[in-house]
Amino acid sequence: MIFRHFFRPPEQIKLPHAARYGLWSLIVTIQLLNVTATRAQPTTPPQQDFDNAAYASSLDYTKDRFWLALPGQSGLEDLQPSSVVASPSTPVRSVAVFYVHPTTYLSGGAWIDPLEPKSVTHENKLWMLAHQASIFNLCCEIYAPLYRQASIYAYLEPSDMLSQRIFDVPYQDLRSAFRNFIQSRNPTAPYIIASHSQGTHHMLRLLAEEIDNTPQQDRLVVAYTLGATVKPVSRNYLERLQKLKVCDQFDETGCFVHWDTAAYDGKTIMPESDSVCVNPLSWRRDETRVSAKDHKGALPVDHPFTIDFGPTDAPRDTTIQRLRALRVSATGAQCQGGVLRVDRLSPDEFLNLSAVGNYHLLDFSLFYADIQQNAKDRITAYTKQRQLREDQ
Repeated sequence: MIFRHFFRPPEQIKLPHAARYGLWSLIVTIQLLNVTATRAQPTTPPQQDFDNAAYASSLDYTKDRFWLALPGQSGLEDLQPSSVVASPSTPVRSVAVFYVHPTTYLSGGAWIDPLEPKSVTHENKLWMLAHQASIFNLCCEIYAPLYRQASIYAYLEPSDMLSQRIFDVPYQDLRSAFRNFIQSRNPTAPYIIASHSQGTHHMLRLLAEEIDNTPQQDRLVVAYTLGATVKPVSRNYLERLQKLKVCDQFDETGCFVHWDTAAYDGKTIMPESDSVCVNPLSWRRDETRVSAKDHKGALPVDHPFTIDFGPTDAPRDTTIQRLRALRVSATGAQCQGGVLRVDRLSPDEFLNLSAVGNYHLLDFSLFYADIQQNAKDRITAYTKQRQLREDQ
């Protein structure tokens, strides 16, 4: 998910299916104004019929080629901001991270990402490794599966039945990837889940179906499932869970956190129901404002995330070689009505990622150092709890 988050009328509305394509040009125009992009042009949704039979089998995650990142590989997930260095107190990488990237396939050429390595879609996946997954490289081994993500157009499909059939493809892939990760690649160590946008939509389902009230929850340090927005973490979802809860303390484990970020006067598209909001400056699920002095650091953005809705998905040959120094005390934060409200950001530091004040693409990187420290705190708490259990 990318562009459906960037506009909201004065009052939150729930878009009827018939209105989705009617708002198409408006949403695309707003997005193009707010994100640094090149040759971005609106186009039409995929024209071919969707055939589930073509995707009957999940990808084979026993093969390394179906992983975007694995321990021991040298990738953008290994980058760190120039101001960050490992310290003696940095924990040994005894924890694994299962990271799931958001929608990067913005093409109308197909309903499902064809996994073309020479494409702007793949370049955008690497952007996500640098700006999101790299948060965890000091504490953890990073595992990031490739998966056949749904095109951005699936979120505008008027038929719920068709969109669900489309979204079942990436979910089946990610379920297979997680089972391979938890059973073979990381069979005993504790783990963290980190996901964003479309990745979060699938991982919330996986949390409910594969982890909640199972032995896998006992190994879960925390799940950072961020940026759901269009499919919020609703009361109905929470009521489905048996044991898994929303985190409400900075060192709580076996739980999950969620937020969607926007400026106080920023625009969002959200359903009428509120979503879960955990404030990453306090790690509490309440509406207390936390000032910028408690903000440990945001990652400024030097490299654009490419928005191109054209059918070709041609690569731009963009590369990322470094990350800038963290910007400490960049913003305060407050949960309001299920949205994490923050101060307006400098377009010079964040490439004007949203002139209308929606910071969906910054859900992770705006709180880069805060998440980094929190992962360390929760790992420490988890390790102590496990040691106490073993000593009893």
